[in-house]
Amino acid sequence: MRIEQLIYLVTLFHYPSLTVASEHLYISQQSLGKAIKELESELHTDLIIRTSRGIDFTEQGKEAVEMASSILSQIDEFKNHFSHFNHSTDSLAGNLLVLCCQAAYPQIMPKTIRTFQQIHPNAKIITMERDGLYLPLLHLQLYKERKDTEVISIINLPSLEEYPDIKIPDELSFHPLCKTKWLACVSKNNPALAKMKKISMKTLLKHPIIVQSPDYAYNSTSCIDYFLFNRFGTPNIKMVIDDLELFCQAIETNMGVSIASNICTNVSRIKNSKDMVLIDIKEKQTVQLGYLITNDMEDSPLVRGFVQALKQALKEFPFK
Repeated sequence: MRIEQLIYLVTLFHYPSLTVASEHLYISQQSLGKAIKELESELHTDLIIRTSRGIDFTEQGKEAVEMASSILSQIDEFKNHFSHFNHSTDSLAGNLLVLCCQAAYPQIMPKTIRTFQQIHPNAKIITMERDGLYLPLLHLQLYKERKDTEVISIINLPSLEEYPDIKIPDELSFHPLCKTKWLACVSKNNPALAKMKKISMKTLLKHPIIVQSPDYAYNSTSCIDYFLFNRFGTPNIKMVIDDLELFCQAIETNMGVSIASNICTNVSRIKNSKDMVLIDIKEKQTVQLGYLITNDMEDSPLVRGFVQALKQALKEFPFK
């Protein structure tokens, strides 16, 4: 049994399609299929079932995924522990301000910061959670104000071709890391919507909209949720919330509908909800999670170190 087989298994679970999973793993479908078959042979049990819709996991397969995820997490902790000692002489110091969109903040930031601090304990990190659409302007503002601090923004950015009104200032460059997508959030108590396999944005717009944003009160046009809905019609904003628990309760009690990035699907509050349903959106989406930096930060050791920690954290969170 090889570690890469466990990585393949976990990735296939989160992307239940040989085509999609192999793309994320940067290997061929044949190599992925062969690795899973070899693992099944070694374990003497069937882990997956191929269907016309993609890949389903057997009960033994789901159990194997859970154990594999735990093993991979322990391996990363093992590596990070000794990386701290191995890199102690290369430990970086300085101030780093990390701006992060709401979608990535609760899921990815804790692991990223923990990994970064283990290797660079002398670096000081300041984090701010902000709406993704507001990040570029805030980034430039803080970059100019804080001369002794380096700045990086983690952002979930829709395609600028699909959304030409989104502007990234020339002083900033976007570096994509992985593909993501938005999902519709509806209540299980709304059977007309909850039973749908896919739902259009225009269908969602027929219902009251719940917006989750820390910046809507200051400027609604800097709210990514409002911006995405507004492309397909005028949203009837029922409630604006800046708290994950309240957001979930509002959806679960059928006060309205909303959208959320699939980055959030592994957040325990959403993942374990029995009354919230996440549904694929019909419209084409080209969305990427990545980071923004000013052009002069390209060669910054502090920024590069944080990006490496971010990439490591993303390996643990393949998104459905």
